[in-house]
Amino acid sequence: MPADCKAGSGAATINVSIVIWTDESGAPSVQVPAVSVPGVICNSRAVVTAASRGLGAHAQGVSPGAPLKVGYSADVRFGGATAHLDTAANGAAMAQTGAAALGRLTIVLTALPTHAPLPAGATFTDTLRITLAPR
Repeated sequence: MPADCKAGSGAATINVSIVIWTDESGAPSVQVPAVSVPGVICNSRAVVTAASRGLGAHAQGVSPGAPLKVGYSADVRFGGATAHLDTAANGAAMAQTGAAALGRLTIVLTALPTHAPLPAGATFTDTLRITLAPR
């Protein structure tokens, strides 16, 4: 049997829409802070990769002069491996499972603090791409 990974009934690539919004004080938070994907299987050791399409979440409709990007971290866990992505430091992170794995892939998201004040009621978006590849 060839080495393979699958998520649910499809391929081993998962795209997660990241939405970070600011409250009335301008404090950022992730709209959905945790995502769980059941039925993930890799029949051999696998590499878990987490990659940010935009190297952070980008502003949607903010006024000129406002910050245009908010960083976030994502911890992607599967089969005993954790790929830790920090978009303020890099655009991708990888981790390797120790063996074949079957179960749930989890993603925990956290908005990172900003140096400049954010406008109240702003929305920032990105796409987080999770890939599982046999090793």
